[in-house]
Amino acid sequence: MPPHVPDLRVDMPYFASFTQGRAYMARVPGVVQSPMTDEQLTQVLNLILSRFAPEGANLKPYSAAEIVGYQQEILADPQKLRDQLTAHRAQANDSSAGNSLD
Repeated sequence: MPPHVPDLRVDMPYFASFTQGRAYMARVPGVVQSPMTDEQLTQVLNLILSRFAPEGANLKPYSAAEIVGYQQEILADPQKLRDQLTAHRAQANDSSAGNSLD
């Protein structure tokens, strides 16, 4: 079975909201293997981010230096890292839901 492809409408704003998620988005195979220059890649990621960010989201745009820095470390298992990051989101959502009942 092929790996699950994330829904950018849901996952991109979440991943772009914290450092590990931003690093993940800059290091997935489709991004790392792109023939684009660092500047072009940065522009594309920022376009996608602006397109899929919810209205009023205050998400910091990527910089080319940030992309280059993240890509210095090879992402050996993108599926495993994505699962870890999305599990963290689920735990955070469960915690906040529990707190709202207090």
